[in-house]
Amino acid sequence: MTAFDPRTLKFYATQAPEYHAKSTAGINCDLPAFLDRLPAGAAILELGCGAGRDAAYMAECGFAVDPTDG
Repeated sequence: MTAFDPRTLKFYATQAPEYHAKSTAGINCDLPAFLDRLPAGAAILELGCGAGRDAAYMAECGFAVDPTDG
């Protein structure tokens, strides 16, 4: 029995270039525009935070972030 599902690994392997291309200065390029639409200090539940790069950015911007990942 493997610790990872082969279909999941294949998905991440094929999507990594697109995911990387959507990054600017280490954060997702869509994140600033999203945050601009929220009230100051809003609570954010981030699902699938990975290493927490976007969560750290949101916290630095004054949001209450609850980062989670599987």
